[in-house]
Amino acid sequence: MPRRAKQPALPTREFVSGLLASLQKTYTSNLEAVRDDATRPEAIHQLRVVCRRLRTCLAIYGRYLPPAAGKLRGRLRKLAGRLSLARDLDVMLKRLRRAGLDLKAVEEYLNARRESQTTHVHEAVSKRGVDRIVRDLQRLVLSKRGWPQQAKQPIAVTAKRIVKRAWDDFADAYEAADEARSLASWHEVRIHGKRLRYTLDGLKHLLGDEAEPALQVLIELQDELGAYLDSRVALEQLKDLHDFAGLDEETGHAMETVMADLRAEGKAALAAVPSLLRQIRDWGPELARKAGKGRQ
Repeated sequence: MPRRAKQPALPTREFVSGLLASLQKTYTSNLEAVRDDATRPEAIHQLRVVCRRLRTCLAIYGRYLPPAAGKLRGRLRKLAGRLSLARDLDVMLKRLRRAGLDLKAVEEYLNARRESQTTHVHEAVSKRGVDRIVRDLQRLVLSKRGWPQQAKQPIAVTAKRIVKRAWDDFADAYEAADEARSLASWHEVRIHGKRLRYTLDGLKHLLGDEAEPALQVLIELQDELGAYLDSRVALEQLKDLHDFAGLDEETGHAMETVMADLRAEGKAALAAVPSLLRQIRDWGPELARKAGKGRQ
């Protein structure tokens, strides 16, 4: 029986173009959802998520992309920033409603602020630069010019370096956080943990089954760190609202109950982080090695 001819190695440029094309479709769909209804919390959340994933993809593969990709990251960051306050208000309102306490005065105040943000969100997603993101992504995906020479390397060769760099950055972040134990340091762990997660997720075809346990732990780590950081942000917001005009004594007591729950929630979430870090501490070097030997 004749041997099957060896398939040519997939160049990094083609691999990254495929990732960006998929994310561009998601971005376009989520952008239209927000334009249709800027009051929907989930629509705004999903648009911010795809902006973050696009920015992360552009950062991970930055050295293999044309120079214009840097400006694209800036536009995505600016759009996500314009949506952040509406998202924060949506999260806070959901949290207060879930508490099941009489916080009508506070909810009315936050709802009024959220309503004003609807106009702001509409303006943000209607700017010319937002449509330009779509055009620039399409141009980046389709163009064969401007890509650096190293983008011709097989993705299996590139992947080893990318996984190792993402892992090293993550390891540096959690070692610094383990020493500093500050809000900012844990935020850095979450940022680099997401980048590592997105890196592994995009390269699963090379990493095989070995990537799945690491991905699951990284997802759990993101959830716990997210709960901790969100609780701290929410506490600061509630402290600012504590002196809100018209806040009666009963509402004040209800607010204090919510704040106490937030403190307990944040403490429990942070307590779960060290064991998750221990689980993934030894996987990075092995996954980088596996990426270099993966299938094309």
